[in-house]
Amino acid sequence: MRFKIDLNPHFKQALALMEQGDRHVFVTGKAGTGKSTLLQVFRERAKKSLVVLAPTGVAAVNVKGQTIHSFFRFKPDITPASVKDVAVHAKDRETYKKLQ
Repeated sequence: MRFKIDLNPHFKQALALMEQGDRHVFVTGKAGTGKSTLLQVFRERAKKSLVVLAPTGVAAVNVKGQTIHSFFRFKPDITPASVKDVAVHAKDRETYKKLQ
């Protein structure tokens, strides 16, 4: 679904970081600031594979992504200290390597 949108300087800067960079990008902002729209525009333009993650189920649905817990197969009781001990499923190893 292509659509026309006027990109303000902040959107242009964010898109440039996402398109040209090889780093992970954390998109944040108040409600109604265009986060979901930015992701939609980026998805349409992206020439690379991407993963869109969100902290809650509602947020994941809104951006057509996955929750962080679902993507990484984290159990609800995971803590920062226990992340290192999470067993990586064989089929996920390659994905995890690409994300590092």
